[in-house]
Amino acid sequence: MYIITITLRQILIDNRIKLMSHKQSSLEKKFCAVWKHIDGPDLEEELRFHPERKWRADFAHAESMTLIEVEGGIHVNGRHNRASGFLKDAEKYLEATLLGWRVIRLVDTQLNVETLSRIAESLREWSNPDQYQEDAESDMLDLL
Repeated sequence: MYIITITLRQILIDNRIKLMSHKQSSLEKKFCAVWKHIDGPDLEEELRFHPERKWRADFAHAESMTLIEVEGGIHVNGRHNRASGFLKDAEKYLEATLLGWRVIRLVDTQLNVETLSRIAESLREWSNPDQYQEDAESDMLDLL
């Protein structure tokens, strides 16, 4: 019983540390809620995408090589729209692109069912382009 208690306590501590290491912003929580509602494809959170830098993406869809960044603080002179923060973001996004990632940047007004559904569909298409090409060709033939 003592060993089980220590194990459960350690698990709880480990999970607490993981949760404390990244606290989702209210916009990230909104993104997740809408993404779940539309049944978007699985995403990784806080993916470290660069081999040397410690940059992390808010969300990543590895199959399509797509990073999704939810930009906050744009209405309150936050980090993303001050000169130093903007320059650092530009460097991060350029490096991600040069490594082959697509970068999608979202602001609060884009965290809705319509926009995220379009993104989810694109992620599915980008991760399986052959299937979508066949479907598109079939649709074209149907129109003729």
